Amino acid sequence: MTEPLNARAMQPGDGRAVVALWKRYLPDTEDWETWLPDLLDRLVCDGAVLGGVVFTEGQKPRCLAAGITCFLHESVAEDFVARPKPYLNRRLLTRFRDGDRSVFLFPQEQAPRNAGAGLEMFVLEYCQETFDFESSLAHQILNAIIPVYIAAHTGFNVKRCLHET
Repeated sequence: MTEPLNARAMQPGDGRAVVALWKRYLPDTEDWETWLPDLLDRLVCDGAVLGGVVFTEGQKPRCLAAGITCFLHESVAEDFVARPKPYLNRRLLTRFRDGDRSVFLFPQEQAPRNAGAGLEMFVLEYCQETFDFESSLAHQILNAIIPVYIAAHTGFNVKRCLHET
């Protein structure tokens, strides 16, 4: 890759580029562009999700990676651990889309848990353009996003981090 990379915290307005990345590399994302970009932008704006993104620099930037996390109510995390079902990320996003604001912790709900026993963090998604580590691009992407992703979570008392693979 000859273009320099720009890594930064995810911001409102990144939703469309993130969903375009997901559509290229994740299965079953056919209809996501109709509703998910605006939803992600709103969740980022409201502080319910956070993460990092990597874009190419230049005249036509392209999103190469996005890592997005949220904080869950302890009951949601406990249910997932006790009875795991695939695609929790999609189920949470569609529940929120359909009006269930209880799936994510917003900043006012995060604060007391952050000051107490800690937050239940869930990785909604991590996707990057390539995981082929024979290519230098995969290394460049990770080297760019990891410091940004860590910085986005600095100051949070994370009790547990859950993710699906």
